Amino acid sequence: MTMKPDWKDAPEWANWMARDKDGEWRVFENEPQLDESAGFYRPNNGRHMPLKHWTETRERRS
Repeated sequence: MTMKPDWKDAPEWANWMARDKDGEWRVFENEPQLDESAGFYRPNNGRHMPLKHWTETRERRS
């Protein structure tokens, strides 16, 4: 899982940021929409680690 990036490092076109089901942060031009494959947990050496659903991590650039 990666650390949340700073908006100053995001491309100029990026308006939204959210963490995907694998814990990686992504930027989006348009508001990301829920996908059936979005996950709540991330595998962690045979165990599962709680991970906020991406809809709770999405953030709009201010």
